[in-house]
Amino acid sequence: FQTGKNQGWYKFSQGQGIQLDASSCIGASKWTILIHVKLDHVDTLRQMIGSKAWSADGLYTDKVLRWSPSTDALTCNSMLQTTKWYNIGLTRASDGNLSLYLNGYRCAQGISKNKDGYKLDVDQVNFMHGESAGTSPSGYLRRIR
Repeated sequence: FQTGKNQGWYKFSQGQGIQLDASSCIGASKWTILIHVKLDHVDTLRQMIGSKAWSADGLYTDKVLRWSPSTDALTCNSMLQTTKWYNIGLTRASDGNLSLYLNGYRCAQGISKNKDGYKLDVDQVNFMHGESAGTSPSGYLRRIR
């Protein structure tokens, strides 16, 4: 990672990303994750948020913000751009309802029966890191909450 001195961001390259043990600050069944990010590429499948329990499933960019697998039909309609900072949110309610947020607006929601309804493996939450460098984004990160 590189830091932008006095800019308040971290530069991450493909394949870097962050893996956190979030067990002391987030629950498995009900949670909210927010990231403030600007991406270098938005035109191919890149994983933004994942969990060990989900395997390769999770929140991705691919011209738009979307959930993978696409069978869960969680896709935001707004086209992403490389020149803009985005506030991206992902929530899971206790009833299993997943919601995607882009710049504060809920753009998709639904309940999935896949992977135990996508409960988190709180011991391993991944940010900006796919299963390979090819599915990992690069860009700038300001905040994870």
